[in-house]
Amino acid sequence: MRLLMHFLVAAAFALALAAGAMAQPIHVGYTATGDFFPLFVAKEEGYFAKRGLDVEPVLVPLNPVIPQALMANSLQIGGATPSIFLQAVAGGIDLVAIAGDTVTGPVVYQNSGVIARPDSNINRPEDFIGKTVGVPGIGAFMHVLFRHWLASKGVDDDQVTFVEVAFFNMSDALRSRSVDAVLTGQPVLSRIVEAGTGRVAFHYIEDLPPKQSVLLFASMRSWAEKNAAAARAFKAAIAEAGQFARSNPDRTRAHVAKYIHLSSPLMEKVPIGDIQPDISDAQLAWWVDIMRKNDMVDSPIDVGKLIFR
Repeated sequence: MRLLMHFLVAAAFALALAAGAMAQPIHVGYTATGDFFPLFVAKEEGYFAKRGLDVEPVLVPLNPVIPQALMANSLQIGGATPSIFLQAVAGGIDLVAIAGDTVTGPVVYQNSGVIARPDSNINRPEDFIGKTVGVPGIGAFMHVLFRHWLASKGVDDDQVTFVEVAFFNMSDALRSRSVDAVLTGQPVLSRIVEAGTGRVAFHYIEDLPPKQSVLLFASMRSWAEKNAAAARAFKAAIAEAGQFARSNPDRTRAHVAKYIHLSSPLMEKVPIGDIQPDISDAQLAWWVDIMRKNDMVDSPIDVGKLIFR
């Protein structure tokens, strides 16, 4: 009996410690794009809470900030584009991908584009030569793939000036003529077009193959290994959120509007994309290949070590 009592006390103590650990908020960084809808849905529909996770989404102005925030532990999980993730790894930050997010496909193609000022005279890929293009992060998803697209059209991207502009500043940047065009996604894209400060020049991402990773959720390897149960629970919540979004697009749009601070009427026109919670080696290898062709990474990367399983 005494042995049983010792066991029960020890078990209760262990559970209390675990509960205390899980009570620590998990700060998750995201940028102002609707592609993060699984994060918002999982928070608002209680999919994190039912798994014992206290998740706090944190709006970050530019995607390249996320790896440094993870390293400083001001974020525990960050929604990074694959290119930013891989550049950080190549730079010596020991990150792992713990869950996938949106992937390329018809909705992503429609939701993304290069938006030019109405008077910019940008009508062909070669018209970007000598122009200034605002991007939501140097080396982030849209920037890398736009450079790849320019190269495929025979345009030397060294003749294009790229500057970082946060999503919520893009309309003002076009209006002030500090940039000739911006790379953006929904719902910012619709807001710019409806305001008349820009027009869709190209849906350049539509030239890419489907089911390639657009965003992923990453953490420091040390955090994932120390909090393995939480990392796996986070991924499960993201997967459940993706299923919810497919059946409840209107409610999903309302959650997106809340977290990126846009009116619900504007969100009504934004289609909800597909997600893939499981990241594959092939998806990361595809990105590594593109980045090596664009001189963004110098040496091979063992992508098999970068996915937390």
